[in-house]
Amino acid sequence: MAVSQGLAAAPDFPTSAGAVVSWIEDHHAELLAHADGETVTEFAGANAPSCAAG
Repeated sequence: MAVSQGLAAAPDFPTSAGAVVSWIEDHHAELLAHADGETVTEFAGANAPSCAAG
């Protein structure tokens, strides 16, 4: 899981952290089922922009 927050005077870290927690909860069984040394073929990412609305 890769997370990108963006640059801002006040980044919205709670939003990006919440996205990561939700993703881990949704994929918990899959993560535990992954065998050591098994090739990872899927990747996930979350972008939480910190720009002004509009």
